[in-house]
Amino acid sequence: MSRKLTIYLAIVAVFLLFLSLNIHSNKQPANYRCEIHADKAGYYVYLPALFLYDFNPNKFPKNIENTIGEGFAFIKKNPENDQTVIFTKYPCGVAIMDAPFFLATHFFCTISNIEANGFSIPYHRMRDIATWCYTIAGLFFVLLTISRKTKLTENIIILGATLFILGTNFLYYSVKDVGLSHNYSFFLIALFVYLYTIRFNLQKNYHYVVLAIIIGLLLLIRPINALFLCLIGLWDLNNPNDLKDRILSHWKQWLLFVFVVAIMMLPQLAYYKYAFGSYFNYSYGNETFKYLRNPQLLKVFFGLQNGWITNNPIHIFTIIGILLFIRDGITNGWKLLTLVLAIGLLYSAWWSWGLGCGFGHRGFVEFYALLILPFIYCINVVLSQPRYIKFVALSLLTICIGINLKLTFAYDNCWYGSSAWDIAEWRKLLFDTGFVK
Repeated sequence: MSRKLTIYLAIVAVFLLFLSLNIHSNKQPANYRCEIHADKAGYYVYLPALFLYDFNPNKFPKNIENTIGEGFAFIKKNPENDQTVIFTKYPCGVAIMDAPFFLATHFFCTISNIEANGFSIPYHRMRDIATWCYTIAGLFFVLLTISRKTKLTENIIILGATLFILGTNFLYYSVKDVGLSHNYSFFLIALFVYLYTIRFNLQKNYHYVVLAIIIGLLLLIRPINALFLCLIGLWDLNNPNDLKDRILSHWKQWLLFVFVVAIMMLPQLAYYKYAFGSYFNYSYGNETFKYLRNPQLLKVFFGLQNGWITNNPIHIFTIIGILLFIRDGITNGWKLLTLVLAIGLLYSAWWSWGLGCGFGHRGFVEFYALLILPFIYCINVVLSQPRYIKFVALSLLTICIGINLKLTFAYDNCWYGSSAWDIAEWRKLLFDTGFVK
């Protein structure tokens, strides 16, 4: 990466870290805005369970499951024995990626005579740092890939990346609602695309192992990511037959790839055996694709509650960028359009189409590692237009960023409107409500 892009990334890193730590500086444990609460606690609980409490609910701090938002529970799920188990419906991938940060924090608490129970304040701040590290690492690989694979100038890349960060809910999940899975997946997808399109050598076995570890972690973070792997696998390939040739010509290496991915699944299978008495389970219970016959597609894209484009209107430029890709015959255009539609259709069929408490539909965030490219391409095209078109476009971009920033810091984690189309609630967030840390 060039010196200019390195300096830019360092500035972004300082900016995001300052925001994240400042926002959470007054957050105490057992607060719904903190880093270990509800869903985030469900992703996290594997770490104290494994390293501190031997997966024994009786050793945990009293009533901890209730005080941190019931992201996990102590219940009897395993029919093979009558013991209470630690139940979380969330997979273990985020915990695996948090593990080095957890162990460092635990060591710090131990030597500093701070309560080292896995739930005191340093463990909360640890998740700020972990999310920040993976976010910056993901941005590093995104910028590196774009700079090496495109003819876009560094100034355009920097301008486009800045507009994207400030104008989308990527900022919200990087500094405010940290500890969820999306920024971790963002990093893995960015790393995968960089390695797969720039560094991957079909002749080297260890390259397959590295890619398999990345894919394994993606599946352990969000199993639903499996539905998008075919699109990621076709990234930068002009013809599906190219993938077929890759596989058939190197089938032994791809068998190694599959084997390593299967090995990566063992921690999750071991947890299912502990919790349910069986290696294969659907931990989400009654949560299903309830709207399969009545997809809530308009809500996903345009609902005032968590709607992707409504709350991130700057994505109008992302969509235009994808269409420009297709118009100009640029590789990946149709794949990007298929990706956006597939994400929308998938979540529109889910029983909780907006994914519960969230902002700007968080189901898209991990794929910003791919969607940032057509956005920057669109900005590049805009800047080559006549002056009046540039003026209109840049004015619109400024308004979009203003909307996102205001909603980001006015949004209090959950939507409190009467319906997905409650315009009075949305207007209040945009114009009336102050800022919420």
